[in-house]
Amino acid sequence: FLPLLFLLNCVFIGYAIAILESLISCYSFRRPYEIEELSGLAKLVPYVTVIWLCVVIGDLGYRGQIGAALKGDFYSGFFLTEFLLVAIGSLLLFAKKLRRSPRWLFVSATLIVLGGALYRFNVYLIGFNPGKGWRYFPSFAEVMITVGIVALEILGYKVFVALFPVLPNTAGHGPAPDVKAEERVAQAQLSTQP
Repeated sequence: FLPLLFLLNCVFIGYAIAILESLISCYSFRRPYEIEELSGLAKLVPYVTVIWLCVVIGDLGYRGQIGAALKGDFYSGFFLTEFLLVAIGSLLLFAKKLRRSPRWLFVSATLIVLGGALYRFNVYLIGFNPGKGWRYFPSFAEVMITVGIVALEILGYKVFVALFPVLPNTAGHGPAPDVKAEERVAQAQLSTQP
């Protein structure tokens, strides 16, 4: 079932990353959130994740490993964490009200991406057994190289967006709402009422 699990994982992480990228981009560049588009995309994610979660459970049952998954040791802890991150993130997206909130879209997409990434780490790194008496964990240098690559990708994105017309023109859309200012106004109105 591993190829199917990786394929489904790739699909729901791709959708969740697209949601995260859009939200972070809109926030960083002070652009209006594309809630209609993101809400429609977010509507698909929980169904793909439910299929993935069912295949995971089916795979565990088929191989007789459900007991090992619930054992409470180091490996099952990571498995349960990945499983719960994906499950909770996708449950949030079933609610239409939450799908229309940039904040909840961000939270749910983050949970799904973290859970999906942890699944991949579990398969090839955390759960990897190179043989009796051997253990592998990335060195500090390997971790820092990975962090550097991610930072370089973010820098590259910011440079390309600043230099080229990557993001759609928002003429006629008005400025992105200042959430903090709206909250301050609402608080001021509440405090002035007798």
